[in-house]
Amino acid sequence: MSEVIGFAGGENLVLRYQDMIKDGMIPKTNVVHIPDLAVWHPQITSVFQCKISRFSFYQTVVSDEPYLNQARNVIQNITYPFTHADGNGVGHLAQGLTLEQRVHHGL
Repeated sequence: MSEVIGFAGGENLVLRYQDMIKDGMIPKTNVVHIPDLAVWHPQITSVFQCKISRFSFYQTVVSDEPYLNQARNVIQNITYPFTHADGNGVGHLAQGLTLEQRVHHGL
């Protein structure tokens, strides 16, 4: 069974999801959506028959330190199921979580 490393561009996922909602899509009840921060569906990784050795979720957050910590805690609680030769498993997006803090400076 193939071993893979997964990467999710949080910004791309959440912006596209929010656009789809604006365009009239009806969201599924089991979608985890934190506006402008994250979107995740528990079945994203269940369709792949492989061993996920690492899954990294990348997101840029423009905020202060308290919100950055809150965002990190929310994303760390999101899990994903996967199937591999040894059976089923559950991973956490926090394993490869990268939140980059960007601060705007006046000109």
